[in-house]
Amino acid sequence: MRSAEQLVDFLTDTMSMTDIYQPAVILYLLEHGGTASKRDLARTLSGHDRSVQEYYEKVLMRWPKATLTKHGVVSYDRKEKAFAFTFDLTDEAGGGRPCAGRRRQRRSGRNTGCRPCAA
Repeated sequence: MRSAEQLVDFLTDTMSMTDIYQPAVILYLLEHGGTASKRDLARTLSGHDRSVQEYYEKVLMRWPKATLTKHGVVSYDRKEKAFAFTFDLTDEAGGGRPCAGRRRQRRSGRNTGCRPCAA
């Protein structure tokens, strides 16, 4: 599993939005313990209209899946038809959510963070 900090790096430095798909998938996974079925994610993208949902299942498998798996943000289990984060978002693994100061520090090479970061 990758760290929460690596997810923040993907979101801030790598992801380019052409539509809402990638952030919607990531948000849903964050809100649901890091895993979700293809149907749940398609429902998120489409609302609850079944015909629209079927369309978004196809969209999900084309663009967000390809991009997010390519960057190692999610994995997809074909048997279960489910997506999962490749990040360990527990406090033990990554020390919690990295603050903006820590992200600035990584980029600049010097400590510009908050007081806990500066300590």
